[in-house]
Amino acid sequence: MNSPLISIVIPTKNSGINLGNCLESIKKQGYGNCEVIIVDGFSTDNTREVAESFGAEYFASSEGLAGARNLGFSKANGSIFVSIDSDMILSPNVLGEIASSIGKYDALIIPEVGIGSDFISRCKDLEKRCYLNDEVAESVRAFRRESFDAVGGYDPNLFFGEDADFNSRIKARFSVGRISARIMHDARHTSLSKDLKKAYIYGHTLRSYLAKKSVQSSKWMAPGNIFFIKHFRKLAREPVEGLGISMIRFAEYSAGLLGYLSSYVFPEKAGMKKDGGK
Repeated sequence: MNSPLISIVIPTKNSGINLGNCLESIKKQGYGNCEVIIVDGFSTDNTREVAESFGAEYFASSEGLAGARNLGFSKANGSIFVSIDSDMILSPNVLGEIASSIGKYDALIIPEVGIGSDFISRCKDLEKRCYLNDEVAESVRAFRRESFDAVGGYDPNLFFGEDADFNSRIKARFSVGRISARIMHDARHTSLSKDLKKAYIYGHTLRSYLAKKSVQSSKWMAPGNIFFIKHFRKLAREPVEGLGISMIRFAEYSAGLLGYLSSYVFPEKAGMKKDGGK
């Protein structure tokens, strides 16, 4: 097939502020044979209106991110699946490179960088650039339908690390490559308070991810990764943003640790954040 159908699934939750830019970037791709499936966590903003204005299919789901992605792909018609978030913008040739590379590999990593001129956005961009070619941080975002089905999709019991867990299971059985076209993570509407709240929730559900004892999870917990030590040289080249992201990550991990400890006190709440978006 010269132009296989690509199915793109995007979980959302009150994502109207970012979703339009994401869908516009898909519309502007040089590769046009694609379908977009939105799985929404019952947003109270204009997410649905934005999705439908771009002709995307829309479904509602009360499941977490993993469940939302699985639902979306169960509705997909394409032979190639792509999993992205609503705050991501695709550079122009992402889909074209996926279509031309997926025959050589069963799954593909798409490099990610950040965009935005404010201080937090610049810090987040530096963080993303540190993760390039880092096997602990990067996960596959494009894969053949057969590969997705063979590993059983995303684990719906995970509310944190579902992408890393899926990546570990894909890599264990299939060939994984990467493309050069990038995804740009739009951090312009990110706030530290939202980051810390998300980190706390992820920490509260961390035990389920660690219980799987994957190679990626064990590497992720290594001190050099948690404290960003292995990226010191990259941070030193941009000392202001390097110090900024180091402080942000320290705050995030502190919030995550608090959430992790609270999961032992309030274990019945460990399944929180049952919505379709980030």
